[in-house]
Amino acid sequence: MRVRASCRGGLVSRRRETLEKLLQEARSEVQRLREKTGCACHRSITKQEVASEEPPAAESEPSRQEQAAAMRHAEERLEHVEQALERMPEMEAKIMPGEHKEARVSQRTRQRR
Repeated sequence: MRVRASCRGGLVSRRRETLEKLLQEARSEVQRLREKTGCACHRSITKQEVASEEPPAAESEPSRQEQAAAMRHAEERLEHVEQALERMPEMEAKIMPGEHKEARVSQRTRQRR
């Protein structure tokens, strides 16, 4: 089976400037979600609270589960961008003097086995 080169998924390398922009966006998203939920996602929810919730209407606000999922996603995104920025000096050091290249780092590295 042939695999196209463009099927790399989320393994896109980014420059420092782009990563810094993404870091600001990720931080503001986490802050926005924390303000919106009142940090309710960090407290434990009892079974009684879950059972007493009414089914969400079609146009109502997201459920607690959806809010928690959005918060997890935003925090993971922030973590990935921070880790990529931490790896940037290592990648910049690999560029030979005189080369006209900018260092790039992937936000998500494959986990080693």
